[in-house]
Amino acid sequence: MEFASSIQLKRKKIFILTIPLRLIGCIIAFCGMLISLPLFLSVIAVPIGFFVYVGSERLFALSRGQQKVTCPYCYYESNYVTNNTAEFTCRKCKMLTPIDWM
Repeated sequence: MEFASSIQLKRKKIFILTIPLRLIGCIIAFCGMLISLPLFLSVIAVPIGFFVYVGSERLFALSRGQQKVTCPYCYYESNYVTNNTAEFTCRKCKMLTPIDWM
């Protein structure tokens, strides 16, 4: 298995105003997941519950503060990593790539 040299990423600066916004986003996402559970149990509202759950999951991912990364093997640009992650696996080619944070 061939490994690429590690990619270097610069950390995003966290401003003081983003911390409360992230906390509010996590709370809204958690409430959306709780609301989607009874919707999954009812027969008629299963599609609505599915979309509420997926939207809540994406909001939760956004509130965690992820950065976009390009794969050095296949140049796929829609990979996301959180801060202090040592490595990531590309969603397209499934190759493991180490990360050096600056």
